[in-house]
Amino acid sequence: MTNVTKTRSQREEELVHLVRLGWDLRDLGVSSSLLLPVDGTPALEITTVAETPVRVRAVRGANGWGFSWREGAWVRAFDEGAAEAILRVVAS
Repeated sequence: MTNVTKTRSQREEELVHLVRLGWDLRDLGVSSSLLLPVDGTPALEITTVAETPVRVRAVRGANGWGFSWREGAWVRAFDEGAAEAILRVVAS
């Protein structure tokens, strides 16, 4: 689903998940930046220890909302340890 076909409500929900993840990462001592491209999908950019930027996107799948940062890498958005799970993978 592209930004063009998403409703305003869906886009806003996507941003809420990204901002919530950003706060969870901040609580873990990790900085992030919210990217809002005019033409593209919003993402939360995390800079890893290796200083490699990783872009996390909020995606709505068959099982609800989740975060994806590369092909096949996915965690449920409402999992209590979502931020920690993402950090374990991107920091390794």
